[in-house]
Amino acid sequence: MNWNQQRETIESKINAGIEPKDIAKELGVMEYDLRQFIHRNRIFPRKTKKAMAFELVNIYTRGHPEYFRPNRDFFKDVRIRQKHWWSLYRGEKVMTQEEYMRVTKHLNITLHEAFEARQLNWVDELDNQR
Repeated sequence: MNWNQQRETIESKINAGIEPKDIAKELGVMEYDLRQFIHRNRIFPRKTKKAMAFELVNIYTRGHPEYFRPNRDFFKDVRIRQKHWWSLYRGEKVMTQEEYMRVTKHLNITLHEAFEARQLNWVDELDNQR
């Protein structure tokens, strides 16, 4: 199976709230393999609240967050454990100000860019409520 051909289908089903085990059955693949593809390609359901870690990585990679591969030095420098980082990245947890500042400093993101990432985009939120 070519996973990249199924990427759009997988993304749409995940955003629709379908569980990976059901998607795996439908595609005829093993659930473990599907979960690995989802994790490696950073496919996760979009939440209404902003994932600050995702926004910072998006700024750092200039719109291509799939290029970002954190390594051991990254986790040591920002003092965030891997499991917690991915929860922050997916928006399941909220970054503290200290974590935000350490990640910003490590990625060499300017103060202006970091400030813009923290701002709420109220126009988009109003459109989503309608």
